[in-house]
Amino acid sequence: MPLTILVAARPAQRRFVDTPSRVEAWQLLHREADRAYPQLRTVWATVFADYRADLDTDAMRAALRSGNLLDVERLIAPAWRTVSDAVRLPLELLLRETASRGAEAVLPATEATLGAQVSVQFGRVVPEALTAIETYAGTQIQGIGDTTLRNVRAVIRSGFEDGRSMTQMMRDLESFVGLTPRQTEALEALRQRLLDAGKTRAQAQQAVDRAARRALQLRVENIARTESIWASLEGQAQLWQDAARQGTLDPARFRRTWLVTPDDRLCQTTCAPIPGMNPNGVGLYEPFQTPVGPVMHPPAHPMCRCAVNGRVSDA
Repeated sequence: MPLTILVAARPAQRRFVDTPSRVEAWQLLHREADRAYPQLRTVWATVFADYRADLDTDAMRAALRSGNLLDVERLIAPAWRTVSDAVRLPLELLLRETASRGAEAVLPATEATLGAQVSVQFGRVVPEALTAIETYAGTQIQGIGDTTLRNVRAVIRSGFEDGRSMTQMMRDLESFVGLTPRQTEALEALRQRLLDAGKTRAQAQQAVDRAARRALQLRVENIARTESIWASLEGQAQLWQDAARQGTLDPARFRRTWLVTPDDRLCQTTCAPIPGMNPNGVGLYEPFQTPVGPVMHPPAHPMCRCAVNGRVSDA
């Protein structure tokens, strides 16, 4: 089905009002991310469904019959280009909307921190924000596409190497389109465990198909959650940077600190060490040092739930 995403138009410079003063800025940013998540999830679920539908299965069957692996691989990229071209504008609009809402949500906290009124200009679309969002959207589409195509190629090559029938290879493609190579490896391991346990090939395939549907849903959710957090915090970052351009915020005195979510879901390998790696915070335009390299703001990994706080330094 064609990709159709509705993004509601909003009046320029609308302010977000939140009455409970004890609500933290990061909680407001998470709430805006939660609002964006369902539409972002729909975007990526539709993308993978459209990619599956746009694959030329008749041509792929013919190429598989001929045993020409290169001919099969040449068929998988054009379909992804079609769906990725279609998703770019809706994705940018959703990210832009979420960034705008994120900026508005933390505006009162920013004004309190700076001790001055900040003029929100997201109604006219800050060029720097547009550039950041366009770059991020393009990077996401490219990265997700590379992973998706790499996995499809791996499925095809594995089928040829294992001597699977054309019917089995087409079934595998239908099951694994949209998954990552790691997910596919886990599903193949599941298939082998079931066969080793005495299940028939048909029974094992049914179980793999069910697990593949769950795996694709998980991948879609991971992408949508990660993108929604990024966009919400990008709105906060662009608000601070816009305040600096207006002269309301002094970049030389402004420090950003990394906030982790201290619960049992905290990532101990990537997120937990970051505050200690940046004990004095970082400047407005300075990246945080993290175990995965320099990062301007969360997410530091898929499904990251960290946030950023800003303060004016006395120094």
